[in-house]
Amino acid sequence: MEFDLENSHRPITLVFAVEKSTNAIKEALLDRRTAVYYENTLVGERRFLAPIFSKSIEFMDDAVNLKNHEVKKVMIHNNSDLTYYLTKRQPSAGFSTPDEIVLPPHRTIAVELTGTSNEVRNMAVLRLFYEVRNLRNLSGGRLMVNIDIPNL
Repeated sequence: MEFDLENSHRPITLVFAVEKSTNAIKEALLDRRTAVYYENTLVGERRFLAPIFSKSIEFMDDAVNLKNHEVKKVMIHNNSDLTYYLTKRQPSAGFSTPDEIVLPPHRTIAVELTGTSNEVRNMAVLRLFYEVRNLRNLSGGRLMVNIDIPNL
């Protein structure tokens, strides 16, 4: 098989073994503890994809303190080697968020949140509802994520 390595990469199989040994790798393969990375898409079971995503992103701010009619920027850092493409799957209560977010690898981006109700000032956590377009479960569906941002 040939791959265009200048513009892409070879497919990669990730194996989630408990240790670096032949037996542990064989056990993980037989237990289907794997994921495949191809064309900037990671495919596997949710039990592996969700922790990969949640451990990859980091909030650079302690708390947003968002109030009605305010616009605040939240700094999100992607610690992984993957670019994540997020699409909003439902609106958040009390504030608005971008319809699309792109989190480039090893970069920090600003995401704007806009208060749309008086109740937002009393929310301890601002929950964003997104799907990660390039993290797919075995049935082909996108990984659904809730991103919690401290507000108070």
